[in-house]
Amino acid sequence: DCLKYYAYRWLIERLHYVLKSGCKVEELQLRQAKRLENAISVFMIIAWRILWTLHFSRINPSSTYENLISKEELTVLKMATLNQFKKEPGDNPSVGEIVYWIGRLGGFIGRASDGTPGVKSLWRGMVNPHYSQKENLQKNCQELESFLKFPFILPFFIVIR
Repeated sequence: DCLKYYAYRWLIERLHYVLKSGCKVEELQLRQAKRLENAISVFMIIAWRILWTLHFSRINPSSTYENLISKEELTVLKMATLNQFKKEPGDNPSVGEIVYWIGRLGGFIGRASDGTPGVKSLWRGMVNPHYSQKENLQKNCQELESFLKFPFILPFFIVIR
């Protein structure tokens, strides 16, 4: 039993890494416990989604995108990458391609020797896309607001207003 729990240590470390460095929970500096609890609850979902996306892409890279994201999220991803890179996502990308494009939005260079995007480039691509991509989203797609589910969450990309 002890070894089983110890095996989860690395995953727990990565979760805390995403919460602290990616979601920047500590920088919120919330003083009331209830507010901090609410913020951590939301950011735990985001951190879980980032880690799950990375894990799923490493296990099933050739799986179809429907196993990872919705059609609306694919539309948002296409809009975010429009005219940004030499090769853009097609109509039926694999999970590996989806993670590659999210990583590219997060600063992953994608050279032949780079391997696959890691957790840091995924959180940057999902939570805080580079400014040029944010500007591109606003410039090329006015209907983006229709995808808004919550005041601060766009289905796949997190947009703090």
